[in-house]
Amino acid sequence: HLYNKIGNYFETDPEERAYLLTWMVMSLIKAPMPYLLELGGPQGAGKSTAAALLKNIVDPADGDIEDNAGVSSFTNLDEVFLNRVYNQNVTVIDNESSLSSGAQDTLCRVITGFEYTERILFTQSQKHLFIKRPIIVTSIENVVTREDLKSRTLTVTLGQPNTLETELYKNWRGDVPDDNDDS
Repeated sequence: HLYNKIGNYFETDPEERAYLLTWMVMSLIKAPMPYLLELGGPQGAGKSTAAALLKNIVDPADGDIEDNAGVSSFTNLDEVFLNRVYNQNVTVIDNESSLSSGAQDTLCRVITGFEYTERILFTQSQKHLFIKRPIIVTSIENVVTREDLKSRTLTVTLGQPNTLETELYKNWRGDVPDDNDDS
């Protein structure tokens, strides 16, 4: 049932639709090693919208999908990025044109799992955070180039959507239950 519904929202071939479901299930069950999901496609293919919808399934508490809540760009995969990843169930890195070798290494560690140590402000103390999260990256061209990260990546190429974005969101609300809905 869900496999067929996915086709209503994401213009992909059947094999890539299976990748989307695999990523969702692995992310929802907090699998031993979640995947990085790379959404590619031409300008206007709805990559940012698709990322917001997928994030909404796994992390519905992060805001309104119509505002693409939780979808953002990161210029540096640094301490600020790691803290953001730690505080989200899914992180979306939107509209990337390239990822440096260092960024790909960081993403590899994030989806595989690693301990991050941070100094607590105004003290000599440190806090230790274990970070292991699924990631979505959107781009026109494929940006995952390093083999270690490629082996942990599901790549999906989206085609031009057949539905207006407002209609898509309306249909989504009918098909996906709202965690905040008390009815």
